[in-house]
Amino acid sequence: MGMTIKQRLYMPPIEKYEKFDKFPWKIIIQALLVIFTTVQALLVVNQITSYSYSQYLLWNKLFLNLNVQGSDTSITNSYNLFSIQELISFVERTADIYYHINKHTVDIYSYEHDSNGDKEPIKMYVDYLHYEDVKDLGYQFEYDITENDLGPFSHLNPKKYLDKVKRFEMKFTLNHHLNHHMDLSSNCYQWKITQLYDYSMHGVINTMLSTERSTCSGQIISPNSQHMWIGAIVFILAAASLITVWKYFMKRAKILATIRGGPQDFRNAWESLGLAEKLRFFNLWVVFTIIGNLCQIFGAILTILDQDVSLGAHEHLVGIGCFCAWVGSVRFLEHKSTSYTIINTLSRSFSTIGPYIIGVVPIFLAYVFLAMCLFWKTGIYPTSSSGMIAAFALVNGDSVYEFTSQLVIENSFLGQLYVYSFIVFFICCVQNIFIAIIQEGFGSLSENPPKRGDESDEEDEEDQTLESSVIKRGKKNVKELKEAEDRKKAQEAFKMILNVNKKNQNISSDTQAQITLMDNVANNIADSLWKLIAIAEPLPSQKVNRDALKFYLATTCQMKIKDALEKIKKNLIVESESS
Repeated sequence: MGMTIKQRLYMPPIEKYEKFDKFPWKIIIQALLVIFTTVQALLVVNQITSYSYSQYLLWNKLFLNLNVQGSDTSITNSYNLFSIQELISFVERTADIYYHINKHTVDIYSYEHDSNGDKEPIKMYVDYLHYEDVKDLGYQFEYDITENDLGPFSHLNPKKYLDKVKRFEMKFTLNHHLNHHMDLSSNCYQWKITQLYDYSMHGVINTMLSTERSTCSGQIISPNSQHMWIGAIVFILAAASLITVWKYFMKRAKILATIRGGPQDFRNAWESLGLAEKLRFFNLWVVFTIIGNLCQIFGAILTILDQDVSLGAHEHLVGIGCFCAWVGSVRFLEHKSTSYTIINTLSRSFSTIGPYIIGVVPIFLAYVFLAMCLFWKTGIYPTSSSGMIAAFALVNGDSVYEFTSQLVIENSFLGQLYVYSFIVFFICCVQNIFIAIIQEGFGSLSENPPKRGDESDEEDEEDQTLESSVIKRGKKNVKELKEAEDRKKAQEAFKMILNVNKKNQNISSDTQAQITLMDNVANNIADSLWKLIAIAEPLPSQKVNRDALKFYLATTCQMKIKDALEKIKKNLIVESESS
């Protein structure tokens, strides 16, 4: 017996395999993607990130945080300069370390060279407060910093110069040569290092460090660390997953077009659908799968072609691809199983949680902006982004004593009023209501278990909607309740008939043949009913009277079907009385 339309569209791969011997390729591909994207993250990315972190510790010590000790393991990516002498000394030290890098390091580093064969100088790029003010003063936007020439700090009055400056940065490049037997994908990495000097608020110059990594141009890849095969496998699996998504679109579009009596090829079938129908193809899991597959494909390409590429882009793509592979595997769990509880709970709760969060956000922002105005001296709320981070930490109970102490020191009355009201509202009220909403969604799973599409949840929802509308109109009576109960009993009886082959192994072959024939006829009737419903809902482009079609379906067609069902019922009653 073949699959019905609803079974083709909604039945999970495992059940298709058990009932119709259709091999679950989607699950196999997803499982392999989980395995190989994880291997890619561990063997390819984790090695280079461990090396990169070690190097960043070195750059942080040499070019930013001068007071770091050998025992320090944390990185502070900020350093404040409070005087002109500190600034000039900082720039001089940077130039000295750059031009004599191998005196300050254990490993060997090399430089980029210009056309004359000289070391590429440190480039200083300046962003002024107002460009028109500096044109006549001869100030430049780019300077070369050398050991003997610190650019504007050697030839100009530093204080008068900085008064016109908003921010500036110093950029230079160093190549790190490694032993080719190291477990890395290359024996040379290029580091582009940038010192950022922010003087936009004046008073203090805030210095930060930024680095960008890539493999050196033209270097030999390490023979001991070839992981190209991992990238190739991930590429093939991600491409296969995209093909299954494409087949998913084609199958559903063709089925819908067939029901409507339209064209069979995918292009015409797709064009025959309305915008609302097309959007229904793109559920959350499909979009999530497409994004994950694209990241996996591009991440695999960068793994295979690991030359002259930004390692940061490679790591981001591999990380997102691995994340999507793991999370995407959840969709293959049984919709009614305990393992799928988190998805079912969130889906039940989202319609309430979404508006609830929207209502809470304005109050959250109100507290953030209030703190920015009242407690900026504490350093906890200097900017809107920092204020949001601090408020979110306080909502989750992080650093409550530290924040409270600083706010009370700044303003005893307002500090206490702010913290107490914030904590009582968000921790005692908002979070508990949030938990109650989630708990209600979780509790509804036992009262009203979720159903898959092939278990007629769409009809049930339509019945529930219809019944609700009847109640609202005040026209629901005892007869309609009885019909709804009979319809539910008929569905249960239909499920029992479907399982007759499993429960009655000793029935005769003739009886079995008749049951099989009845199953085929019933499936044809079900498919015809779906076509009938589709005909009653024409495309927006078709100029028909929709109300007339729906009225005809609800009256004449329904009466004809009801007459046929009455004949079947009478036949069963006569046979039962005679027996």
